[in-house]
Amino acid sequence: PLKIIVNKQQAFFALETAATQYQNDTIQPNLKSIVHATPKALRHAFLSPLPGEFKNHFANVLAAEIIFYLILFLLMLLYPAERAGNYSAFIVFGIFFTFLILLVTGYTITNAGALVRYRSIYLPFIIVPILSNINWISLWRIVSQRKS
Repeated sequence: PLKIIVNKQQAFFALETAATQYQNDTIQPNLKSIVHATPKALRHAFLSPLPGEFKNHFANVLAAEIIFYLILFLLMLLYPAERAGNYSAFIVFGIFFTFLILLVTGYTITNAGALVRYRSIYLPFIIVPILSNINWISLWRIVSQRKS
């Protein structure tokens, strides 16, 4: 598996440089190299692109999308649904599968635009559990009380 990750990263290094290119370190097919690259891979997979990171306006729109997803995640933590924690096997599978796939893409893909495209395939596996585990009624009550 480590050799596959290294080969995929090398294939992306061989592509033409894009406007949203990251300068990744070359990963070696050993555990030390993978562990060293993990923080950057997590950042790329889950937080890229950041606002203002690229001069490309489209990248800033994508950064707003990531911020929206993070807000939803925080809402799930702050206002959990009463049934939160009772996940079906499918939801648990979706979360772990998505996390692993996004981590691998964070290791291998060196372009924020490509990361966003790949992430769009797998994010529904995380977004659906997040949306279904927010206590929307409690949240609505809090918002409506502040308006009064």
